[in-house]
Amino acid sequence: MKIGIIGAGAMGCLYASMLAEKHSVTLFDVWQPSVDAINADGITVSAPNDTDKVIRVPALMSGAGHEPLDLVILFVKDMASESALDGNRAIIGADTLLLSLQNGMGNYEIMQRFAPAEHILLGTTKHNCVAKAPGVIYHSGAGITHIGSPAGDRAAADRIAEAFGIPKFIVGATVVSFATTLPEMLVSVFAALEGNADIAVGNAVGSVTANTGLIMCLSLVCMPCLMTRKQFGFKASLLLATIAVLFAFTRNGQLSVAQSFVILLFFAAFLAENLMAGKREHGAENAENRPQMTGKALACNLLGFVLGAATIVLGAQLLIDNGSALAKMIGVPDSIIAATMIAIGTSLPELVTTLTAIRKKESSLSVGNIIGANIMDLTLIMPLCSLIQGRAMLVERQGMLLDIPACLIVTAAALVPALISGRFKRWTGFLIGGLYIAYLAVMFTCFGV
Repeated sequence: MKIGIIGAGAMGCLYASMLAEKHSVTLFDVWQPSVDAINADGITVSAPNDTDKVIRVPALMSGAGHEPLDLVILFVKDMASESALDGNRAIIGADTLLLSLQNGMGNYEIMQRFAPAEHILLGTTKHNCVAKAPGVIYHSGAGITHIGSPAGDRAAADRIAEAFGIPKFIVGATVVSFATTLPEMLVSVFAALEGNADIAVGNAVGSVTANTGLIMCLSLVCMPCLMTRKQFGFKASLLLATIAVLFAFTRNGQLSVAQSFVILLFFAAFLAENLMAGKREHGAENAENRPQMTGKALACNLLGFVLGAATIVLGAQLLIDNGSALAKMIGVPDSIIAATMIAIGTSLPELVTTLTAIRKKESSLSVGNIIGANIMDLTLIMPLCSLIQGRAMLVERQGMLLDIPACLIVTAAALVPALISGRFKRWTGFLIGGLYIAYLAVMFTCFGV
């Protein structure tokens, strides 16, 4: 992201030093000594019990003649806001986000003269920083930065969150994946309660294969993405380990209660890592910052939750009942219907999320959602089905010989190259798509009778 910071005082230099680690940052200031010092020596940041570090960013007296930037952050005294923005009109384009982290009142009204309301964001920061000399700052204490859109534009806030280092992958692998996994969970649980192990196993494993071979394929072919191993390495490794362990456990045609508890440990590891990641990325949130909910708002949210839950439950039951009936009508085993039509049907939330991510050009959100949903499909749904039955859950011949091995192969093909290179590439999408088609061909050829 191309970022401009207007105001090269203590806070302007601090944020420039932090954002310059991942983005292209330019400072703008009307005080010549500050501009000259930063261009000559960079920004020197010192902190308690820490060695000084120097970050080099370009500094300009004005944005005149400069290209428009993606984000402009205002860090001048509030009485100088209008003149500062007027002198830097060139860097504020039609799509530029304008963010104020200033003290004082009236900045929003001034900013509206230079950018549309949906592109304006306001924020506060709890960082403590003082200037010791031009381009030399002392960062005495870190704090939380709160950012919001007065116009209620979530998309703008999301772009800012990304700039400040909150990876969309983490959002996709936690909150989003929990929501999109509900259909698979309910379908498999209901099937287990009715004693239909074929559908329970086929849906859980088949959904993972469909998520990867179809939906991740679509995401990567349309929009390859670059993520650090720190963002996805643990989750990708955990998913591969889970499938490998499940493959080993089910070689005798069943998943025992004791083995189910072992797989639940993988879910506990997934949950613990997400909680730690959330704490690292967001910090502790004070209760005073939580939105206040009125009685009416609470009632509306509860009603929406009940209606949504009821719809999911009804849909899950319809999938089981009609899936089994369809299998009998066309003369194919329940396991094939579960691994194809039902698995793809319960993966529709992931598909919708992926299509939305593609439209918004947020491929890492899609990949994160798919990996997170796949982990929960295997580490939570499979053990729950066994525990609900209170005995070992039978895994039929198709599951042992095809479904679980295919799941492992397709997932490994998707994740291992990314773990090696740190990038999800377009050719990987074509590879896993081809493997999924081959899996379907083998299924209907060898088990479709």
